[in-house]
Amino acid sequence: MKEIENINVLDYKIEIEKVTDDEGGGYIATIPELGCIGDGNTIEEAINDVIEVAENLIKIAKEDGKEIPIPQRYKIKEEYSGKLTLRIPKTLHKMLSLQAEKEGCSINQLITTYISLGIGNEFGKSQVSISIDASPYIVERLIKDQWEKYNNIGKNNKRIDLLALNDFDSVRDRNF
Repeated sequence: MKEIENINVLDYKIEIEKVTDDEGGGYIATIPELGCIGDGNTIEEAINDVIEVAENLIKIAKEDGKEIPIPQRYKIKEEYSGKLTLRIPKTLHKMLSLQAEKEGCSINQLITTYISLGIGNEFGKSQVSISIDASPYIVERLIKDQWEKYNNIGKNNKRIDLLALNDFDSVRDRNF
């Protein structure tokens, strides 16, 4: 894995989950790529906690000469070949072949379409992504607004992903 000179903790995706009142309330923030977890009574406290944990982890890893995972945003497409080999039952293969013929496309195109639809659908059900480079106050306000919107429509256990991509303008102009 290639090493990035000045890895910033905010280059990693931070996930926020609200803890139910039955489980003690507050928020849990994680940086999955580093395996870091933080918590707090507010979103800001949880984010600050996980950032502190991640900064310490990176500092210790550098001191010990350990490899630090590259943030997803720096990974290049060449790391992924685009090839996938899988074995499926003959009956499923037959069904895919017949459906592809019916749709006038190849089996690969059909499978790619089905996977894309499935991933997009699941992502849309459970995630809100916000690109930010703003103060913790603005971040907390944006997340609270989104959280309240989701809770008002009866959905529970929503996860909000923060991608610190130094692009606050694209967030500021959106209607949340």
